[in-house]
Amino acid sequence: MAERIKITIGIPTYERPELLRALLKSLAEQDLPDREAYKIRVLVYNNGPKEDCANLVKELKADFPFKLELQQDTLSGLSTVRQTIVDLSAGYDALIFIDDDEVASPRWLFNLLETWKIHQAPVVTGPVFGDLVDGAPGWVVKSKTFDSWRQYQTGDRVPKAYTNNVLIAKDVFEDVKPAFDPDFNYIGSEDVNFFQRAVKSGFSIVWCQDAAVHEHIPK
Repeated sequence: MAERIKITIGIPTYERPELLRALLKSLAEQDLPDREAYKIRVLVYNNGPKEDCANLVKELKADFPFKLELQQDTLSGLSTVRQTIVDLSAGYDALIFIDDDEVASPRWLFNLLETWKIHQAPVVTGPVFGDLVDGAPGWVVKSKTFDSWRQYQTGDRVPKAYTNNVLIAKDVFEDVKPAFDPDFNYIGSEDVNFFQRAVKSGFSIVWCQDAAVHEHIPK
């Protein structure tokens, strides 16, 4: 029997249990036909002082279709949190990042993995669609301000990616160190910096149009 491909899905979260619940529900309902080919772990990193997110993970863990783990810590700064998830994923073949205010489309995981396999891409990313609350201004609706910056065809090489919907192969982390620079802890764009360095090091980023996630956009 072939060794299963090991995947971590990393989710940083901070005191947003209801949004996290919606995300985990969408992951639990993923349509992944070749599930036995993969060993999938969902790693929730909660760095908030409250126990709501931790209690949610404990509640869902027993019946979750994938291995569901919780890392509870008080480390501050998004770069530090993301880098800790990278470090905790050592030995895994790829790490997928998704944000705690998103939900994944039913074949999100399958399509990311298929694109990775078919195109042998070090990095695979897909679209993000903003789900607006009722009563959002007309200009926001028409401009699609909260949707992805562009749309491409699956297999296209793209110049950048973000950590709200991305698969990163282990080879990238072995070359680009640290992945997430602590200098960006409190100013953001730690992911922009990482992917810029990855591209400069020769790693390509490939688009998967069918690996879509929807992001909750609050009023």
